[in-house]
Amino acid sequence: MRRGLRALVAVLGLTLAAPAGAQDTVPPSVRASLLPNGTVDPEASAWMRGALADATPDQKADWRRVQSWITQCSADGLNRIRRNLAKEGITDPRLSGQVAGDDACQSAKALSPYAFFEATEASFKAADARAKAMLDTYLHGAKIGFESTPFDPAWANEEARKLMHATVRDQIYRNALDWPDTLPLEPDVKSALIRRVGHATSVEDRKNTEMLKALVAEQGWPTIGRVGAVPSHSAWLLVQHADHDPAFQLRALRLMEPLAAKSEVRPANYAYLYDRVMLKIVGKQRYATQVTCDGGKRVPRPLEDGVDAEAERAKMSLGSLADYIDGMNARFPACPA
Repeated sequence: MRRGLRALVAVLGLTLAAPAGAQDTVPPSVRASLLPNGTVDPEASAWMRGALADATPDQKADWRRVQSWITQCSADGLNRIRRNLAKEGITDPRLSGQVAGDDACQSAKALSPYAFFEATEASFKAADARAKAMLDTYLHGAKIGFESTPFDPAWANEEARKLMHATVRDQIYRNALDWPDTLPLEPDVKSALIRRVGHATSVEDRKNTEMLKALVAEQGWPTIGRVGAVPSHSAWLLVQHADHDPAFQLRALRLMEPLAAKSEVRPANYAYLYDRVMLKIVGKQRYATQVTCDGGKRVPRPLEDGVDAEAERAKMSLGSLADYIDGMNARFPACPA
């Protein structure tokens, strides 16, 4: 494991110079609505008024300015990610498909009513109100269930409890991502619910990442011996979902590497994180855990040159690639032809 991680890092280029920081380009006419406290309030909507069909020319101009700010903020965030990776020795990473940007512009992007460009303010607000009520009810019920669920005494140390609680919340939000597709909703209500769930999940991911970073900084990576098998697995799940912070994912991968060799973390967890991180950095994976659709079939995303994925999967106690693809086909919709 160690040879591959070092070898792939070694092929990357020269250290990046840190670009200039983002300039605050939020238009004053929408600043109070968009960033009342430096963050985006999901209940505020005045800043997006110009996206709707019955907007005035001034509102449409403000909307264009907000979009320009989101674009610039996202670009600055991508540069920040590159600088953070450079501190870890990684230069010129691919970062293909990487979500970038600070919390504020990513929240604005997630909450923007892109599916409602033909809607009026009244119809948008009506659909959004229904979506908010549905999500509030879902999360209220989930909270009651979460707080009443007994936890195994074997997890009863503070580190393990933090990991398990965060993972339960993570899965509550992850399940909600698929929820709109299971409901007989009008298209505008479905779009509004998808919008709200996506934003709420992103906020939860960032909160969990900060918790895990603090825990790892204080105590190191959660091992099976220290927190138990299930909480250690939970730590891996949380870092898998920290895609907004690739530098932290890389640090976690480096911490897990020697632990996986001693079975202090599950080798399969290391393999999944390895592929996720290396696809961001060099665009290739080793264990074929990340797949895509091509020609109507699920196939692994690009593999490292000369790698025998089946042999590498066996080393990590992963099943055969054929069985893995079959499982993905059974779980997810068929690939488009």
